[in-house]
Amino acid sequence: MIAIIGAEGFIGSHFSRYLQKVEVEHLRVTRSNPLIDVDGTIAPDFRTNSALTIYWLASSSVPAVVEQRPSIIHLEVEYFRKCLTELRRYQPESRIVLLSSASVVYASDTKPCVEDTPLAPFNQYGNLKVSLENVLESSELDYMILRVSNAYGPGQRSGRGQGVIAEWLGSARENRPLLLFGDENSTRDYVHITDVTRAMTLLLTNWLPNEVVNIGSGKSISLRDLLVLVENVVGRNLLVESRDSRVVDRAFSAVDIAKAISRLSWVPQVGLRQGIQSWWELINS
Repeated sequence: MIAIIGAEGFIGSHFSRYLQKVEVEHLRVTRSNPLIDVDGTIAPDFRTNSALTIYWLASSSVPAVVEQRPSIIHLEVEYFRKCLTELRRYQPESRIVLLSSASVVYASDTKPCVEDTPLAPFNQYGNLKVSLENVLESSELDYMILRVSNAYGPGQRSGRGQGVIAEWLGSARENRPLLLFGDENSTRDYVHITDVTRAMTLLLTNWLPNEVVNIGSGKSISLRDLLVLVENVVGRNLLVESRDSRVVDRAFSAVDIAKAISRLSWVPQVGLRQGIQSWWELINS
């Protein structure tokens, strides 16, 4: 049995729809249907179902919020720890998949980071992700950690200070200036949501016990070149407002995906232009 913790979020909702498409039964765990109740007791579904593979996508915060309220880190980490304790008690054979973030846990570098690159979170959100990884690694449960780079695609909300492609396409559609934070030469690795969900599904057959795997496109692009790409897709020059870099912004982000390719038999299939083009057509249909 598969369970998705955070099934209403951007990645969780896409993953749930993908599993439905391929007819894989799964539990959707949401705020209204939590893993543990207010008393800290595990939900009945998790007592009766065996051989669970649990995808942990739950998060009540975004980078900007965590930066302003770092106390959130303790709350999220302790909730995660409590859930793992209950699972170890009732479902010790469970396998846990934690989606972490390759864009915030590694040091800023133009060289692609491999999975054993020393972690160096540069903001509070990165500290949160590393703390969650540490709790999982010490839980005595079987686990995998997927460090996903900048996921993008339909359904990603704008206006939260997270997801530059979502922000720019939304601004272009509403004829508002695009906000460009920091140096236009800074780079990111963007991976389409369908490629992320395929990687997540492959874990069901290509399980790598207690391993960490990067999931990204394997190609970084500067904000300057991303702007050119977005303008080509939209079909017109766009007004841009440059802003100072924020605490949550970093200079460079690049990930090595060789392990995912060789060990999971996964390769990204949606090119950046294709992903942006299809998204733009969708929101204008």
